Formats: sequence, C-alpha cells, structure tokens
Amino acid sequence: MGEIVGSFNTMFEEIIFWFKISAYFFFSICIVWLFGFLRRNLGLDPHSIELRRIRRLLEGNKNNVVLDQKVSKEPNNDRTN
Repeated sequence: MGEIVGSFNTMFEEIIFWFKISAYFFFSICIVWLFGFLRRNLGLDPHSIELRRIRRLLEGNKNNVVLDQKVSKEPNNDRTN
C-alpha cells in the first residue's frame, strides 16, 4: 500500500513540476509579446524609426524642391558642350 501512495505522490509532484515549468514559459512568452507590442505601437521598432527617417528625407526634398522653384523661376541653362 505504501508503494502505491508513494508512486501517486511522485506522479503528483511531477505534474506540479511540469505545470510550473509550463506556467513560467507561458508568462515569459506573454512578457516578450507585450514588450514587442508596446515597441510597435509606440513607434520604437527599427521599421518605424526607418520610416520616420525616410519621411523626413522626403519632406526635406519636397521643401527643397519648392524653395528651388521659388528662388529660380527661369529655366536652368547650365549645359556646356
């Protein structure tokens, strides 16, 4: 009878051990997902930073083109053959 109780106790402890392992794994996955979710939504991921940089470059080029058109209204004849 003692062997049966001992084996049930061992099985119960093993089930609790694997439950703890799976719970820690689940919570660590949730924390990693939450970190990535916040980075994406706050615009801190590399893709958002690169898009912001490209947007600034394009807006800068637009402003430069508009300024160039306002400054020189005459066609540019700088060709020398």
